[in-house]
Amino acid sequence: MNGGREATEIKHFKHVHNLMLGSVEIVEYYDKCRDGCVLPISPPYFCGLECNFFLHKGCAELPKKKQVWLHKCQEELLTLSDYVLRCEICQYLCNGFGYKCNKCDGYVCLRCVSSLNQRPVNCSGHPHPLLFYLEYKGLCHGCREKTVSWAYYCKGCNFALEFKCMTLPTRAQHKCDEKHLLALTYNDDNDYSTTHYCDIWQTKDPSHWFYRCPTCDTSAHVDCVLGSFPFIKPGSIFKKEDEDYPHPPTIVKKMYYYSRCVECLKPCRNLALECSEPRCNYITILPTVGVT
Repeated sequence: MNGGREATEIKHFKHVHNLMLGSVEIVEYYDKCRDGCVLPISPPYFCGLECNFFLHKGCAELPKKKQVWLHKCQEELLTLSDYVLRCEICQYLCNGFGYKCNKCDGYVCLRCVSSLNQRPVNCSGHPHPLLFYLEYKGLCHGCREKTVSWAYYCKGCNFALEFKCMTLPTRAQHKCDEKHLLALTYNDDNDYSTTHYCDIWQTKDPSHWFYRCPTCDTSAHVDCVLGSFPFIKPGSIFKKEDEDYPHPPTIVKKMYYYSRCVECLKPCRNLALECSEPRCNYITILPTVGVT
């Protein structure tokens, strides 16, 4: 214990080794993500360096069972990890930690569990607290699109963020800047807004939130940086509850050299499933797996 108040070493029920508390940035792990919420590593965190296992401190402290606000059954959900499932809140595929309902098989990812809040919440992109609305109709100030969905809203400013934009990762990694993480940027200064363009698509769009590295002057659209599978951890074994593979495929991230999918023959860009057996040439694009 640290001063009798905070644990510096814990035993987590989802990992075999003891985890140590870390409070400093680890540059060599910038391209890694946490095993819980599948977001880039940042302090404070618990880690097992012998196996590169990282958990955000807040993720490590969540209970095994939890009632999740907005889940239709209102039953206690149980912790689940490693399986690729679609979150019923954000609709993203995720293979980090989450909570699953044994009654309806509903699944909520850890990121959404941590974000759902009936109390006013703060956002770096707005100076006032935002309230959660179950049915909001209007413009989202993050993506500048009209939305009819859950949203966080400031009535005094008529400022709203749909749930997807409110829960965007504040930092993200992309091959357009291999030295640094990109930071979510909410407002341009006057000088930069006249020249801002996406380095991936080479188009200007200063009204939308975007990701930027001020050191390298690199910027890109949110969708360009996150892609289709921002919460899938590469390097992990693919697991699906109703399927069993003779050779369990590994989730791989194809950055530059694209093999062709055995199902559709298209290049496997970004994430794919690849068999690690030397004599097996199986590789397929992740969307063709049929995860629901």
